[in-house]
Amino acid sequence: MIYGTLKKWSVDELRGILQAHFVCVGTIVVASHILAGFWTVQVLQLLALSLPLLLIVIPIGNWISAKIAPTTMVKYIYGLLIIFGGLLLIKVIH
Repeated sequence: MIYGTLKKWSVDELRGILQAHFVCVGTIVVASHILAGFWTVQVLQLLALSLPLLLIVIPIGNWISAKIAPTTMVKYIYGLLIIFGGLLLIKVIH
């Protein structure tokens, strides 16, 4: 993200990089959980409940990003990354 900003990539390019990153990381996490035997019937039920929500959330996110100025969008992305990083640090510490 920082590299892309320094290279003056567009917001769409930054979004694409973030989406590709999270798809790759998510795939690795899911595969490692399957291999470790963490998947249960309850996990599959939660997955079945959450997947249809993507059909609602993705178009809303696209609509919101189309309404926000590119420079503001980058600030929001950085802010969210900082918040999520902080939450991960809190989780690791406790």
